[in-house]
Amino acid sequence: MGVDERLSLEAVSAHTLIAVEHRHRYVLAARACAGKRVLDLCCGVGYGSEILSGAAASVVGVDRDAAAVHTAAAEIAAANASFVAADALDHLRTLEADAIDLVVCFEGLEHVPDVEKVVEQLARLVADGVGLIASVPNSATFEEENEYHLTDFDLASVRELFSQIPETTIAYQTHAEGSLIRGRAAGAVRASVQLSGEQDLDWANHFLVLAGVDAEGLLASADADLHLAVAPVSHRYMRHLEQANRSLLATNGRLARERLGLGAGGAASATLRREDELAASRQSEEELRSELEALRHSEAELRRVLDADLRRELDELRHTEAGLRRALEDELRRSQQELQRSDEERARSEEERRVADEERRLSEEERRRLDEERLRSEEELRLGREEARKRAAALEAEIAALRTEREVYRHAWMVVHSSRITRAAARVAGHRIDP
Repeated sequence: MGVDERLSLEAVSAHTLIAVEHRHRYVLAARACAGKRVLDLCCGVGYGSEILSGAAASVVGVDRDAAAVHTAAAEIAAANASFVAADALDHLRTLEADAIDLVVCFEGLEHVPDVEKVVEQLARLVADGVGLIASVPNSATFEEENEYHLTDFDLASVRELFSQIPETTIAYQTHAEGSLIRGRAAGAVRASVQLSGEQDLDWANHFLVLAGVDAEGLLASADADLHLAVAPVSHRYMRHLEQANRSLLATNGRLARERLGLGAGGAASATLRREDELAASRQSEEELRSELEALRHSEAELRRVLDADLRRELDELRHTEAGLRRALEDELRRSQQELQRSDEERARSEEERRVADEERRLSEEERRRLDEERLRSEEELRLGREEARKRAAALEAEIAALRTEREVYRHAWMVVHSSRITRAAARVAGHRIDP
């Protein structure tokens, strides 16, 4: 069967049954997120994280598809939502229970290669007080052929897989049927919704597993999110079944008559031939109608494929635009950083030049100061020498005066001494000499 495995942001915003069922799960989970730190495991392009962020304190979306995480980071505007590209099991193994309050994992477990180990990690977190709301498709019961599913679930396998988590509650998501009376114009619908009869739970479209949350409060009454798809798709399908049944009935009658030999001749043979011709004519008419319907379906399918291709191309263009915008922003940021570094280098160079100029000015002043000190020293030395010469001359003059005085004293002493010698000699000779 054809599978649209990952919904784009445009697809999940469309008025389709698959979009409604995907949004519905997140709207239900958001009622358990008030004020909590939430991990949106296998978040895809982030539309569910955005729904949860309206009630949660914070949401971290984790997905191994880097392109999907890139889209989520670029397109989801919630300030309290962030996104990480990582493997589910690797991320859970590094996650401590005190880091989050609730794990939401919708339509992701069927894609992981080691689902038992992932549930073991979820059980560890639930045992430490973290809440869990998860969902898986009932693909085994419907015998879906999905190349992206590594595990196909039914009700029994869901119960077995989550048996390691105590006190879990299983909820059942199904498509509902009803009756609509309308005119040609579109507009608001007045509806009365009532759940009656017992569900055949084995044939639910999806199974939700709740643990560590107020499951009774969330599921106190059946929760419905209805989008009225008024295109008569089911009518066309039933018409094809009726045409196939009539063709099969005519073929069976022809085969029965051939086996019983009723075409042997006569009136019976003519009657049978007319019946065969009438049946063949009816069959041809039905085949032509079937071909016409097939052509109409082919045209609708072609339009759908073209629309899907156009949406994918638009997504790719958006991704490319976002990538280019980020690349330009990164380049602008790098240019600004380079310019800032250049400005800083220029400022440092100017500061170094200013410091060098200041040091050179100080060196010149120091040299001038040293020259002045040298001149002062030389002047002081010259003055000192002159003073020394003056003092030497004064000393020489004093010495000369002292020598003259000494000669005078010596002469006087010699006179006195000569007089004394003369008196002494006279005394010796008996002559008195008057002084």
